[in-house]
Amino acid sequence: MNPHWLPDIVSKEKEETELQYQGRLYQIFENDFIFNTICCQQLHVKTKKFPETKGYPQAFIHLTTRQYEGNSERTPDPERRMRLKWIRASIEHFGSCETCSYEKCDRPWVWENGKKIKICLPNQHYLVVLGKRKNDLLLVTAFYIDRDHYFRKIEKEYNNPDFSKKIQ
Repeated sequence: MNPHWLPDIVSKEKEETELQYQGRLYQIFENDFIFNTICCQQLHVKTKKFPETKGYPQAFIHLTTRQYEGNSERTPDPERRMRLKWIRASIEHFGSCETCSYEKCDRPWVWENGKKIKICLPNQHYLVVLGKRKNDLLLVTAFYIDRDHYFRKIEKEYNNPDFSKKIQ
């Protein structure tokens, strides 16, 4: 079962244009990462602002688009876009489920791997990656894992004590 704290996905409405949907997603991004502070392990989580693309900060573009093999340009990714609200929730709440203390819902996998902290929602095949820096954390990426072999690789990484240190 999904963690109780996991927000609903943000789907494109039927009457909504692509530009309107992009604007609504950007409002979520601004609220979650620009206008409000977010912390993980007592460190502020920052996002990349530059280079901007079409007036949007680099982090927003990266979190809502995908670069497919053989293509240099990023294209909108429906799976990333729908789950944009999951990023902040995963960072803020991975340590505990206030509803059931993870007795009735699935606990995320959280581990450190070198200079990265990774949060995986295994039943949703969703991954958030934070980069550790001197005085803060950088939101590196977050995405839906759509390939089974990549999910198995993430699972092996999480379960390998020689390669990673479990946080939970």
